[in-house]
Amino acid sequence: TNGLEFDRPGGGLELFSSLDGMFGSLGAMPLRDGVAAGGHSWIPESVAPNIENYEHQSPLLFLYRRHLDAGAEGAGRTRGGGGVEQAFIPWGVTHGRASSHMNESFPKSQGQWGGNPGSRSFFRIHRQTGIAARLAGGEVPERSEEIGGEVMPLAYKGPTEPLGPDDVIEWASPTTAGWGDPLSRDVAAVLADVARGDLLPETAGRVFGVVYSAEGDIDPAATDSLRRTMRAERMGLYPSRDPSPPDP
Repeated sequence: TNGLEFDRPGGGLELFSSLDGMFGSLGAMPLRDGVAAGGHSWIPESVAPNIENYEHQSPLLFLYRRHLDAGAEGAGRTRGGGGVEQAFIPWGVTHGRASSHMNESFPKSQGQWGGNPGSRSFFRIHRQTGIAARLAGGEVPERSEEIGGEVMPLAYKGPTEPLGPDDVIEWASPTTAGWGDPLSRDVAAVLADVARGDLLPETAGRVFGVVYSAEGDIDPAATDSLRRTMRAERMGLYPSRDPSPPDP
């Protein structure tokens, strides 16, 4: 969104313009993963503001700011840099408005050598969330699916949408594209993604064809079998050899 404005209880107008587009993220490279929230390649010293700066200068309370989960978006032999998602609410004000929305309808970054495209950026308004009562009860949403309420359908540009004290505003910058076939990703790299909490085990199987044993370790035989099966489903036949590209 281009900007938010809020009505102060005692009168006056408070404006908020987000600079979080400076988060950016850098795409996957042949020899290593992209950089999450790595800024923009054409602005080497770009920096997004801290949450505390926003809360000090504007009538906002942030619920969370976190990297997007690693998934099919940006998947590849090396992964694209993860984007950022965050949610915040009006704080100390009763009414506000959101201007231009600018949601994307398709990802802008395309993968190379079989890598998946990145994700889309988005701006959302959740109505009827009961957020004030939930915060008072010690409940703080930590990711998008925990916000609840009714998500407003927003046009690409306007009209201006009203904001109230029970609304949650959500925004995300995109994950960038991957490089190479996700089924050729090193299983040790997938294991590290899961261990860091960047990737869910079920997503590791669905996207990268990696199977975990009951003990929580990677099952090499089951992983090799699943990857061959997934390739066969894509190609219509079982490949006679591993179609992964050679090392760069």
